[in-house]
Amino acid sequence: MKHLIISLKLIVLTIAVCCIAYPALIYAAAQICTPYTANGWLLTDKTGKVTGSEIIAQAFAQDKYFQPRPSAADYNASSAGGSNLSPNNPAIAERAKTLIAKFNADGKNKLPADLATASGSGLDPHITMKAALFQAKRVADSRNMSIDKIKEILNKNAFRANPLGDETMLINVLMVNRELDSYIVVNFR
Repeated sequence: MKHLIISLKLIVLTIAVCCIAYPALIYAAAQICTPYTANGWLLTDKTGKVTGSEIIAQAFAQDKYFQPRPSAADYNASSAGGSNLSPNNPAIAERAKTLIAKFNADGKNKLPADLATASGSGLDPHITMKAALFQAKRVADSRNMSIDKIKEILNKNAFRANPLGDETMLINVLMVNRELDSYIVVNFR
Protein backbone atom coordinates (compact mmCIF):
# COMPACT_ATOMS: atom_id res chain seq x y z
CA MET A 1 0.00 0.00 0.00
CA LYS A 2 2.90 2.32 0.78
CA HIS A 3 4.23 2.02 -2.81
CA LEU A 4 0.80 2.72 -4.26
CA ILE A 5 0.49 5.98 -2.26
CA ILE A 6 3.98 7.09 -3.34
CA SER A 7 3.14 6.29 -6.97
CA LEU A 8 -0.11 8.26 -6.79
CA LYS A 9 1.72 11.24 -5.27
CA LEU A 10 4.30 11.10 -8.09
CA ILE A 11 1.54 10.95 -10.69
CA VAL A 12 -0.21 13.98 -9.19
CA LEU A 13 3.11 15.88 -8.96
CA THR A 14 4.03 14.99 -12.55
CA ILE A 15 0.62 16.09 -13.82
CA ALA A 16 0.80 19.33 -11.83
CA VAL A 17 4.28 20.17 -13.15
CA CYS A 18 3.99 18.90 -16.76
CA CYS A 19 0.33 19.68 -17.49
CA ILE A 20 -0.29 22.81 -15.44
CA ALA A 21 2.82 24.65 -14.22
CA TYR A 22 5.06 24.24 -17.29
CA PRO A 23 2.39 25.16 -19.90
CA ALA A 24 1.30 28.12 -17.75
CA LEU A 25 4.90 29.33 -17.52
CA ILE A 26 5.45 29.01 -21.28
CA TYR A 27 2.11 30.72 -22.01
CA ALA A 28 2.92 33.61 -19.66
CA ALA A 29 6.43 34.02 -21.11
CA ALA A 30 5.04 34.05 -24.66
CA GLN A 31 2.35 36.62 -23.76
CA ILE A 32 4.97 38.87 -22.18
CA CYS A 33 7.75 38.47 -24.77
CA THR A 34 5.88 38.06 -28.07
CA PRO A 35 2.11 38.45 -27.69
CA TYR A 36 1.49 39.06 -31.42
CA THR A 37 3.11 35.80 -32.50
CA ALA A 38 1.90 33.86 -29.45
CA ASN A 39 -1.69 34.69 -30.37
CA GLY A 40 -1.41 33.51 -33.98
CA TRP A 41 -0.29 36.67 -35.80
CA LEU A 42 -3.95 37.77 -35.97
CA LEU A 43 -4.86 40.79 -38.06
CA THR A 44 -7.81 43.01 -37.19
CA ASP A 45 -9.77 45.71 -38.96
CA LYS A 46 -10.46 49.20 -37.61
CA THR A 47 -13.25 47.89 -35.38
CA GLY A 48 -11.04 45.22 -33.81
CA LYS A 49 -12.67 42.32 -35.68
CA VAL A 50 -10.19 39.58 -36.62
CA THR A 51 -9.90 39.42 -40.42
CA GLY A 52 -7.21 36.79 -40.79
CA SER A 53 -3.80 35.59 -39.77
CA GLU A 54 -0.55 36.75 -41.27
CA ILE A 55 0.70 33.15 -41.37
CA ILE A 56 -2.36 31.32 -42.75
CA ALA A 57 -3.57 31.70 -46.32
CA GLN A 58 -7.16 32.45 -47.14
CA ALA A 59 -9.11 32.31 -50.36
CA PHE A 60 -9.76 35.46 -52.39
CA ALA A 61 -12.28 35.06 -55.21
CA GLN A 62 -12.63 38.56 -56.66
CA ASP A 63 -10.44 39.78 -59.52
CA LYS A 64 -9.36 42.81 -57.48
CA TYR A 65 -7.38 40.53 -55.16
CA PHE A 66 -4.19 38.57 -55.60
CA GLN A 67 -4.86 34.84 -55.38
CA PRO A 68 -2.84 32.59 -53.05
CA ARG A 69 -1.56 29.12 -53.83
CA PRO A 70 -4.27 26.48 -54.15
CA SER A 71 -5.06 24.64 -50.92
CA ALA A 72 -5.61 20.91 -50.49
CA ALA A 73 -7.16 21.80 -47.09
CA ASP A 74 -9.53 24.42 -48.55
CA TYR A 75 -7.69 27.06 -46.46
CA ASN A 76 -8.98 25.45 -43.24
CA ALA A 77 -6.30 25.46 -40.54
CA SER A 78 -8.01 22.69 -38.59
CA SER A 79 -7.47 20.29 -41.49
CA ALA A 80 -4.07 21.52 -42.64
CA GLY A 81 -2.05 19.21 -44.78
CA GLY A 82 -1.27 18.18 -48.30
CA SER A 83 -3.55 16.14 -50.48
CA ASN A 84 -1.41 12.97 -50.25
CA LEU A 85 -2.12 12.45 -53.93
CA SER A 86 0.64 11.25 -56.20
CA PRO A 87 1.97 13.76 -58.73
CA ASN A 88 0.69 11.31 -61.36
CA ASN A 89 -2.85 11.33 -59.97
CA PRO A 90 -5.38 12.59 -62.55
CA ALA A 91 -6.99 14.83 -59.90
CA ILE A 92 -3.75 16.85 -59.63
CA ALA A 93 -3.58 17.28 -63.41
CA GLU A 94 -7.27 18.26 -63.52
CA ARG A 95 -6.76 20.88 -60.78
CA ALA A 96 -3.78 22.31 -62.69
CA LYS A 97 -5.82 22.48 -65.92
CA THR A 98 -8.63 24.29 -64.07
CA LEU A 99 -6.18 26.81 -62.61
CA ILE A 100 -4.45 27.35 -65.97
CA ALA A 101 -7.86 28.15 -67.48
CA LYS A 102 -8.85 30.35 -64.51
CA PHE A 103 -5.70 32.46 -64.89
CA ASN A 104 -5.94 32.54 -68.72
CA ALA A 105 -2.48 31.03 -69.04
CA ASP A 106 -1.18 29.56 -72.28
CA GLY A 107 2.09 28.69 -74.04
CA LYS A 108 3.18 32.34 -74.19
CA ASN A 109 1.75 33.36 -70.81
CA LYS A 110 2.89 30.48 -68.60
CA LEU A 111 1.34 30.06 -65.16
CA PRO A 112 3.96 30.14 -62.37
CA ALA A 113 4.18 26.79 -60.59
CA ASP A 114 3.14 28.13 -57.19
CA LEU A 115 -0.24 29.21 -58.61
CA ALA A 116 -0.93 25.67 -59.84
CA THR A 117 0.46 23.61 -56.95
CA ALA A 118 -0.59 23.48 -53.31
CA SER A 119 1.96 23.82 -50.53
CA GLY A 120 2.69 20.97 -48.14
CA SER A 121 0.46 22.43 -45.44
CA GLY A 122 -2.20 23.75 -47.79
CA LEU A 123 -2.03 27.03 -45.88
CA ASP A 124 1.08 28.81 -47.20
CA PRO A 125 0.25 32.54 -47.22
CA HIS A 126 3.07 33.41 -49.63
CA ILE A 127 3.48 33.40 -53.38
CA THR A 128 6.58 34.23 -55.38
CA MET A 129 7.06 37.67 -56.91
CA LYS A 130 6.78 35.93 -60.30
CA ALA A 131 3.30 34.65 -59.36
CA ALA A 132 2.29 38.10 -58.06
CA LEU A 133 3.50 39.83 -61.22
CA PHE A 134 1.56 37.27 -63.27
CA GLN A 135 -1.62 38.52 -61.55
CA ALA A 136 -0.68 42.22 -61.42
CA LYS A 137 -2.43 43.32 -64.63
CA ARG A 138 -5.72 41.67 -63.63
CA VAL A 139 -5.60 43.31 -60.18
CA ALA A 140 -4.63 46.70 -61.63
CA ASP A 141 -7.42 46.60 -64.23
CA SER A 142 -10.00 45.51 -61.66
CA ARG A 143 -9.01 48.29 -59.24
CA ASN A 144 -8.54 50.93 -61.94
CA MET A 145 -4.94 51.40 -60.76
CA SER A 146 -1.76 51.71 -62.75
CA ILE A 147 0.37 48.59 -63.09
CA ASP A 148 3.30 50.66 -61.78
CA LYS A 149 1.44 51.38 -58.53
CA ILE A 150 0.64 47.67 -58.13
CA LYS A 151 4.31 46.80 -58.71
CA GLU A 152 5.34 49.47 -56.19
CA ILE A 153 3.07 47.89 -53.55
CA LEU A 154 4.41 44.42 -54.38
CA ASN A 155 8.03 45.58 -54.12
CA LYS A 156 7.31 47.29 -50.81
CA ASN A 157 5.91 44.02 -49.40
CA ALA A 158 8.45 41.64 -50.95
CA PHE A 159 11.00 39.79 -48.86
CA ARG A 160 13.74 37.30 -49.63
CA ALA A 161 12.71 33.67 -49.12
CA ASN A 162 16.18 32.67 -47.92
CA PRO A 163 18.45 35.53 -46.84
CA LEU A 164 21.48 33.22 -47.03
CA GLY A 165 21.47 32.73 -50.76
CA ASP A 166 18.18 32.07 -52.54
CA GLU A 167 17.19 35.04 -54.69
CA THR A 168 13.46 34.17 -54.66
CA MET A 169 11.31 37.04 -53.46
CA LEU A 170 8.03 36.22 -51.70
CA ILE A 171 4.82 38.17 -51.19
CA ASN A 172 2.33 37.63 -48.37
CA VAL A 173 -0.97 37.63 -50.27
CA LEU A 174 -3.15 38.75 -47.36
CA MET A 175 -0.85 41.64 -46.45
CA VAL A 176 -0.74 42.91 -50.06
CA ASN A 177 -4.52 42.58 -50.45
CA ARG A 178 -5.07 44.48 -47.19
CA GLU A 179 -2.79 47.26 -48.37
CA LEU A 180 -4.60 47.41 -51.70
CA ASP A 181 -7.94 47.71 -49.88
CA SER A 182 -6.59 50.62 -47.84
CA TYR A 183 -5.27 52.40 -50.93
CA ILE A 184 -7.68 55.02 -52.25
CA VAL A 185 -7.57 55.65 -55.98
CA VAL A 186 -8.39 59.13 -57.17
CA ASN A 187 -9.34 59.07 -60.81
CA PHE A 188 -9.30 62.41 -62.67
CA ARG A 189 -10.63 61.29 -66.06
